[in-house]
Amino acid sequence: MSTSTKITPLSSDIEAANSLNLKLHHTIDNAMEGIALLDAEGRYEYVNKLHVVMFGYESSEEMIGASWKMIYAEPEIATIQDKIFPLLMQQGFWRGEIDGKSRDGMPVSQEVSLTMLPGGGLACFCRDVSDKKRRHQQFKRLAIVAEKTNSIVLIMNSEKQVTWINDSFEKRFGLHSDNVVGYNPAELLKPFGKNSSSFVSNLMQTLDSCGKFSGEMKVSTKDHTRIWLFIEITAIYSDVNVTTGYIAVMNDITLIKKAEILLQRSIEKERILNRLKTQFISLASHQFRTPLATLRSSIDLLDLKLDTKNPEEFITLFWRYKHVLFREIERMSELMENILDISRMEEEKIQLKKCRSSLQTFMTEFVASCQEPGPEGRSLLYRNDAPDDEINIDPVLIRNALRNIISNAYKYSLGRCPPELTVSLCSDKFHITVKDYGIGIPEMEQPLLFTSFFRAHNTKHLPGCGLGLMISKRLIEAHGGEINIKSEDGAGCQVTIMLPR
Repeated sequence: MSTSTKITPLSSDIEAANSLNLKLHHTIDNAMEGIALLDAEGRYEYVNKLHVVMFGYESSEEMIGASWKMIYAEPEIATIQDKIFPLLMQQGFWRGEIDGKSRDGMPVSQEVSLTMLPGGGLACFCRDVSDKKRRHQQFKRLAIVAEKTNSIVLIMNSEKQVTWINDSFEKRFGLHSDNVVGYNPAELLKPFGKNSSSFVSNLMQTLDSCGKFSGEMKVSTKDHTRIWLFIEITAIYSDVNVTTGYIAVMNDITLIKKAEILLQRSIEKERILNRLKTQFISLASHQFRTPLATLRSSIDLLDLKLDTKNPEEFITLFWRYKHVLFREIERMSELMENILDISRMEEEKIQLKKCRSSLQTFMTEFVASCQEPGPEGRSLLYRNDAPDDEINIDPVLIRNALRNIISNAYKYSLGRCPPELTVSLCSDKFHITVKDYGIGIPEMEQPLLFTSFFRAHNTKHLPGCGLGLMISKRLIEAHGGEINIKSEDGAGCQVTIMLPR
């Protein structure tokens, strides 16, 4: 008689198994991935909570017993059946991305892992990557925009090393991405200027402290061209607010900076002109006051002697003061001509009224009118070695320019040999040279001779306003000519005007 033994499991083992089963279900239900089990016919046997929510359903009962096709559109169903299932049957495993759809028809992009189960069933693990895919697509669109924009764009990692540059960077700096990736932008852009080191240091500190920076910087390109950039840098953060990189957008503002510099120079020039105008008015007032006072005193003296009983005494006095009157009138005329010329030059209203004239005739008439006023009454020593050709000039303006030079020659050589004026033809240009044997000009002060109101220190005891040479130079250059000066302190001065033939 045989005896059979019945083994009854302990209640504690059953409880342990039930507890483990509950824990397993709880773990699966609360997993970070959607989990589903399908039978051999492709119907859902089990789905966890995330799988249900991922596709917009409210409970697992809505999916249990239904086909997997409920979460896919027709084109994707065909792809799964024709391409994915054959690989799954062959390898027992498949992983990739599939585009599903939610209950309301919205797309759901998934990363899916499929595994064949014994008996023909299927385990599915899926993760919703719709947001990731949207961000990736958005990044691709932004990359296309960044690639084609005229702005210079570069992307850096958290260590501020370049990871990507656009076409504009390559074109503007002449550097290919292979020569750029991994470097710090400061090494590539080569900031230029005395404050470049402090600028870069401030940039880095600002990025570290607040994650953004904007400012202007002068840099040097590969071919050593110096350009101005307006730079905007913004930090890129992860989902947990950790800096993962930086994006920098730079625009070439070289033309704007040049315009700013020109504007600043114009403003400074205007400020200087205003100051010069004030100085000129003060100086001109003084210069007019001196000859006017002399004229008045001379006339008063003559008036006192007008009724004298000794006519010969009056006549002697008249001839003495006649030269004084002529000299002061000449000074006033010269000053007035200079004032008018300056006014026209500042307003850019100098209009050349050129005409073809015989240079010999013009110079002969000019020399005849250039006798020194005053008691000395010296005349120019004139020699013309040039052919009697015609020259295209504005006679009035050239006469004004020459008169200023001749006036200086007389004024600064008082009591010495009369000035010499020679005309010659050299290299197809007429050279008009005025040479005096006067006090000369110190070498250190010669570069300033054509500056408004400048007068050499050895001329301060003589009348003048420091405008004659400046005006003469402007008038001669308006004719396409040149002027240069040779002089030694105490050994006279030679001024040469060169006018095109």
